[in-house]
Amino acid sequence: MGGCNINNKIRWVKWERLVAMKDFGGLGIGNLRDMNLTLLAKWWCRIKMEPNTLWAEVIDSIHGSNRKVDSIPFKKSQVGVWKIIGDIAKDFSKKKININTSLSSKVGRGDKTLFRVDTWIGNEPLKVQFPSMYRLASRKRAKVQETYRITNGGILWDWA
Repeated sequence: MGGCNINNKIRWVKWERLVAMKDFGGLGIGNLRDMNLTLLAKWWCRIKMEPNTLWAEVIDSIHGSNRKVDSIPFKKSQVGVWKIIGDIAKDFSKKKININTSLSSKVGRGDKTLFRVDTWIGNEPLKVQFPSMYRLASRKRAKVQETYRITNGGILWDWA
């Protein structure tokens, strides 16, 4: 093919330059670890948005617990892909991001948003804003839809 050995050298490039945006002189491939965390975090969103799908019900039957009140069902003792997805909270906390409070919900009909656990009013969940009320609550994982009813033209909230 031609050429000499001098021209066939491997050119080493710093990783930071590879992942830097093209505007800043990089190749623009992005940080693969951050991309992986982002894709894994999307599963957190999906289980909250699609709680009645078969896959979400299977995850909930394996990892769900009446005692545990996390935003996603997750048992540390279980092995498999969902354990990796559940463990991303640690990776985000290293970057000073609390994934539980960073994901916020749009209430809509209230059938997918957990009243006390999800961030839907304010910048953090109601369990963080009002810890005393949370400790007294009997249904810690109640959905917004289950915590109120409309009577006589007004709204009656059930805080228990």
